[in-house]
Amino acid sequence: MSVPAPRWIAPRTETAAAPVQAYRLRFWRERAGVLRLAISADERYILYLDGAVVARGPERGDCESWFADAREFPVDAGSHVLVALVWAAGEAAPLAQTSFQAGFYLHHQNPGRETDLSTGLAAWRVKPLPGHRFVDLGGRMPEFHAVGLDLEIDGARHPWGVERGAGQGWVLASASAPAAAPFTPFGEHRPTRTLRPGTLPAMREERAAPGVVRFAEEAASATPGPLLGRRQDEALASAFQRLLAQGRSFVLPARGRWRVLVDLRDYLCAYPSLQVSEGAGAALTVRWAEALHAPQDHLAKGNRDEIEGRLFSGPGDRFLADGGRNRVFTPLWWRAGRYVQVEIATAEEPLRVQALEFLATGYPLVPESRFAPADPGLRAVLRLCLRSLRQCAHETYLDCPHYEQLMYVGDTRLEMLSHYALCRDDRLQRKCIALFAATRDASGMIASRAPARLRQVIAPFGFWWITCVHDHALWRDDPAFTRSCLPGVRALVEFGLRHRDADGLVAALPGWNFVDWAEGWERGVPPDGDAAGAVINWQFVLALDAAADLEKWHGDAALAARCRREAEALSERLVRIFWREDRGLFADDAAGTTFSEHSQCLAVLSGRLPAAQLKTLGRSMRAAEGLTRCSLYFSHYWLEACRKLDLADEWWARLALWRELPALGLLTTPEAPGRNRSDCHAWSAHPLFHAHATLLGVRPAAPGFRRVRIAPLARGASLHVSGTVAHPLGAIEVELCYGDEAPTARITLPAGLEGEFVWRGRVHALPAGRSTFPLADPTVSLAAAPFPVRRRARSAA
Repeated sequence: MSVPAPRWIAPRTETAAAPVQAYRLRFWRERAGVLRLAISADERYILYLDGAVVARGPERGDCESWFADAREFPVDAGSHVLVALVWAAGEAAPLAQTSFQAGFYLHHQNPGRETDLSTGLAAWRVKPLPGHRFVDLGGRMPEFHAVGLDLEIDGARHPWGVERGAGQGWVLASASAPAAAPFTPFGEHRPTRTLRPGTLPAMREERAAPGVVRFAEEAASATPGPLLGRRQDEALASAFQRLLAQGRSFVLPARGRWRVLVDLRDYLCAYPSLQVSEGAGAALTVRWAEALHAPQDHLAKGNRDEIEGRLFSGPGDRFLADGGRNRVFTPLWWRAGRYVQVEIATAEEPLRVQALEFLATGYPLVPESRFAPADPGLRAVLRLCLRSLRQCAHETYLDCPHYEQLMYVGDTRLEMLSHYALCRDDRLQRKCIALFAATRDASGMIASRAPARLRQVIAPFGFWWITCVHDHALWRDDPAFTRSCLPGVRALVEFGLRHRDADGLVAALPGWNFVDWAEGWERGVPPDGDAAGAVINWQFVLALDAAADLEKWHGDAALAARCRREAEALSERLVRIFWREDRGLFADDAAGTTFSEHSQCLAVLSGRLPAAQLKTLGRSMRAAEGLTRCSLYFSHYWLEACRKLDLADEWWARLALWRELPALGLLTTPEAPGRNRSDCHAWSAHPLFHAHATLLGVRPAAPGFRRVRIAPLARGASLHVSGTVAHPLGAIEVELCYGDEAPTARITLPAGLEGEFVWRGRVHALPAGRSTFPLADPTVSLAAAPFPVRRRARSAA
């Protein structure tokens, strides 16, 4: 006899309007065991077992890939209760949050016990939580925010104890849509969520250090001004510090208003938890900011350690006390930043403040690779980069955790490269590549960000997605997944080829032709970027060659040859139209009026320039003035070009941009140097990748990382560098001892892996096990491409 399938459940009509609902199921176990559950919700859930949080989710996706999280929980014999808090914020939700219809889904996967707990089969009950509402508290910086509205929890309306299943008003939930395929037996499409097994582990949750009180005052108004040391309330600051460090509560009198600034001394993505007693009618707001800013200029942040005379601006959540004892307020979603401002306004009763804690969260990224430079400045830079990557990795990669929490292709490619270099876990990379692939429309173009309720098209990001698939094919031996991406790769190649003008250049691409936030580029679009400029065309050359590699390795040889021909023809056109012999550089526009680092580094990375022209370009890149400079983000490609040309001095000079960051009090890598919006942008964290792939020089030399090529870039006779790079077969160990009397490279490869070591133009075979090579001159290195040089474009000269 077949077991009925679980169904989605939802509130009955009369209570469905509340954005937050609680679902409850009481059950009994004759003996101790393990619950094996698949859990999902629309939009999000927090699952409690006997009053304790055991899961949050679901793993973020879209309606085509709505995930059910597989989780296991031990239970003792006896009675138990499952409670799920489920919320659907609609347009108030983060832009990355999609929705079909509010509801909850749970599949009990223990064989023979499916009907005991599964939604639609067991007697789940539901009740609304009217004390929760999504509001705009104001006080944010006037910049683009996409993290949704703020949350207000009214303690007087909240049913305390709901997480334990307590209280009245629970009614049977209504079974709604089946968790089935979106097609009827007759092939008719049924709009719904396509439920898929979750692909990621649970997000990490760990108690964070409490931070330190930097400022406290009795506020004169609800919108306090700059923080001024002369207004410091030392007694309040001391009491709040004891609360953080020792858990000692304190009492605030009735009819007062205060604010306290906490410096977390770290950049966190975390759930704040605030516990209070009594104080009916008190309002407590917990706001987050990355840094404080000048009163008249929200982008003038200066040194992030400094607070005197500056303003606090940022989103937050508000909690309204009901006068009860030991009330714990926690928002439904995490916040991000370094500084937390607690604003408290009491009513007619004193308020006891009992605890403020932070539960840090994010993807459980555990670095397996290690990089140990002798340079303390470089170590400081890499700490910032790793912190940025960790704070921008959650259920997807994020551009930034404070402002947007959106995943864009351009950012994601660089985040994935660092992730590949750090550890063997590639579940997040696979998921994100697939999410972008699923956004492909009839034109062949993918969305620039995913998931998202509002589709955005950045065609150059579509071309970067091809290189994302190429990166995965190089770093991981995953041919089935790579083949599943080939239809999307082919569609994007055809998209680019269809948008050629009479000169054979890619032109007038629809959407936003963003490349980089380079100075002087309006909306980040390069000169002629909306017409037929050089930058995007060089990028398309890279995409064509990446597609050719993918077809050669896992697809169609004829399509590989076609992509090679198209890349060759396009590169020859670019040399003919944009090369300026008098400057030894490529122009950005056909008129030859503007020049950028972007055109030069992409041309170098194409691998299609004749040797003489490449040498000329290398000299010009050293000496040229007036080039539009790559941002921190796009400097990844500049560093890659310097590596390819063996411009070690220029490579290290560019890294100086990152060396300046710690002195500004930054704990993470920003969106851009100078006046910038976001202080935590992992698209600027790519030195983490270069530490392993450029300075140690460890890169795949064959698809699937089945061979390795180690070609270090070095500078300085006293430099000593060592580290390991995680490989699917084990650790690759590299030690470069430049300062010894006999400079030496010591390399150890895991069993089953072979490759080559490149130094001063010489290629040495690398067998599995330990090898030693002399390093005659540390200022000279060769960091050639891992594959044979492609056919060169003919020089315009």
